[in-house]
Amino acid sequence: MIVFFFYRFILYASLVLLPLFLQTLMGYNATLAGEVLAWGGISALIMMPIVGRLCSVVDNRVLVTIGLLINAVAVYFMSQYNTQVSYFAATWPRFLQGIGLALTFVPLIALTMSRVSQEKMGNATGMFNLLRNLGGSFGIAVATTVLARREQFHQSRLMEHVTALSLPLQDWARWDGDIFSLNVDPSKLWQTPQILAELYHNVLRQAQMLSFCDNYWSFTLLFLILLPLVFVMQPGSAPAKK
Repeated sequence: MIVFFFYRFILYASLVLLPLFLQTLMGYNATLAGEVLAWGGISALIMMPIVGRLCSVVDNRVLVTIGLLINAVAVYFMSQYNTQVSYFAATWPRFLQGIGLALTFVPLIALTMSRVSQEKMGNATGMFNLLRNLGGSFGIAVATTVLARREQFHQSRLMEHVTALSLPLQDWARWDGDIFSLNVDPSKLWQTPQILAELYHNVLRQAQMLSFCDNYWSFTLLFLILLPLVFVMQPGSAPAKK
C-alpha cells in the first residue's frame, strides 16, 4: 500500500506536469498535448490483458519490480526534456510509462488483496482506495509547489550570469538586435527595452524548463527508493488468512 500510494503520487504528478510543459513551453494546443498523453493509455490498454495472464505464471513481485524500473526509466527520460524536444521524443516516454503502469498496477493489487480474508476485505479495499486517492492528490499538490519554487530558484541562479561583461550575452544581443533591426550602439544594445524583454522571457522559459526537469528527476529517485519495499512483500500465492 505504501508502494501504491507513492506510485499514484508520481503518476498523477507526471500527468499534470507533462501537458503543462507541452502547452506553456512547447506551444502545443490542448488537442496535441492530449495526443501525447494518450500514447500512455494505448500502451497500458495493450499490456493489461498480457499482464493479467503473466500474473498467473510469474511471481507478482517480479512484475512489480520490472514495472517500477520501467517507470523510473520513463520519468528519467522526461527529466532530459528541453525546449527543443520533438514530438516523438515527448511521446515515447509516455508510451513506456503506460507499459510500466500495467506491470505495476495489476500485480500490486493482487499482492495487496490476495492475503486478506473475506471478513476484512471491505476494510482493506476501503483503505486501499483511500490511499490511492490521497496519493494522487498529494502528488499534484507537491509537484506544482516544487515547480513554482524551483522555477524561482533557477531564475535567480540564471540571472547571476546575465551581466554586461558576459560575451555570450553580448553576442546574443547583437543577434537579437539584427532580428529587431535596431539601430543602436552595439555596446548598449543589450540595454534596449526590446532586448531586455526578450532576455527576461528567455530566462523565465529556461527556469521553467529546469524546474520541470527537477520534478521528473525527483520522480526517478522516488521510484528507485520504492524498489527495496518489493523485496519485503510476501508472495501473493499464499492462501488468505482470517
